[in-house]
Amino acid sequence: MIRLDGVTRRQHTLALFDVTSAVSDAGGWISNHQLYSNMLAMIAFEVPAQNLPVLIEALHQAGIVIHDPPELHGQGSEDVAARLTISFLHNDPDLRRPVPAFG
Repeated sequence: MIRLDGVTRRQHTLALFDVTSAVSDAGGWISNHQLYSNMLAMIAFEVPAQNLPVLIEALHQAGIVIHDPPELHGQGSEDVAARLTISFLHNDPDLRRPVPAFG
């Protein structure tokens, strides 16, 4: 699995929309995600290995800076699993969502 760590100052819903588009445009698909308020997001996806540089460039163009991108040489056409973690830098308070009663 390839790990990508990114950071952005963009509004989280707009940045997540751009991540979805970038993965799809690179021929990949999202397999899982976790959202931690409006502070952090983890997106698991698979993408053809040769399209990973295209994906990283699309994320950069969308304002998501990837720290220490992996060396991507000699990649074949097989799909690779990857996980993108994005930290959202802002001064907004945590999103509060009501949790329904259970039990």
